[in-house]
Amino acid sequence: MPYNIGCEDFSGRGSEGNRAGWGGVGAAGGGKAVEGGRDAGLALLPVVGERALLFSPRGGPRTLVVGDLHLGIETDFARAGVKLPSAADAIVGRVEVLRAKTGARVLVIAGDLKHSVKGVTAQEGEEVPRALGIWARSFARVVWVPGNHDGAAPSLVPPGARNVEVAHSGGYLCRGGLLVVHGHAWPDRALAARAKGLVVAHNHCAVALEDALGRVAKEPCWARARVNPEKWREAGGGEGYPEVVLMPPFNELCTGVAVNIEGARPIGPLLREGCVDLARAEIYLLDGVWLGKVEENMIRPGASEFQRLTRGISEDL
Repeated sequence: MPYNIGCEDFSGRGSEGNRAGWGGVGAAGGGKAVEGGRDAGLALLPVVGERALLFSPRGGPRTLVVGDLHLGIETDFARAGVKLPSAADAIVGRVEVLRAKTGARVLVIAGDLKHSVKGVTAQEGEEVPRALGIWARSFARVVWVPGNHDGAAPSLVPPGARNVEVAHSGGYLCRGGLLVVHGHAWPDRALAARAKGLVVAHNHCAVALEDALGRVAKEPCWARARVNPEKWREAGGGEGYPEVVLMPPFNELCTGVAVNIEGARPIGPLLREGCVDLARAEIYLLDGVWLGKVEENMIRPGASEFQRLTRGISEDL
């Protein structure tokens, strides 16, 4: 890591030594969580070194959550004159490896499984059903929460894949109280009122890091926050105070939206309307390095850097 940052990992072990960590599923496999998460009641942990979460409620089932896979994104690159090989097989393979390592029986896709917003490209028409078919054979259940890129989702479920479910855009409530949404639409009120935790994709969560020479790079990250109680109640979220986790995109070709840029406007109604206390969200890199809170890491870039670091902040992300 090229930045001089006093930080900790998911487990709470680090240079400061004075904070509780989040916890994390070890990269070596076996599905064992690193201890130290602050909320023992919600067994939601990142997989170290990956862009996936493992939810392990008491009594099961173990659930793997991924979002923003954007299968078919290479077609867009090709239209812009950049020809790239498809990453679909690699993405499917990464999910399979995660299933084997974590012992997850359920796969929940937090939206944007496909890339095109309007219609279905030829690439998507081939790759999305193939991916769902493979996962349907590997997992006991696959739940696809549609995002704003997932038009015609039901038509892409392969025939005979009866354990593949296309949920409502308002989200899917896992057993144990975890509500998984994409983030482009309001959560379903009935589900939100029962949620103990909330997973949100859509923003392609990232952090901007500035080195000693003033150069700024963008890294995918996790942001772990809480709801703003008043705003959450106004939005129909009930009287609870659920934890919120913002996810990085599973597709490594997707750029991220930096959460720590002054003046940037987050996307999606939950963040745009202040339902998430983003300023006090804690930032973790994929390897578990803890960077502190968003408000402690704010950067005010120049105009050209601002555009680069906030590229994609629109409802079409």
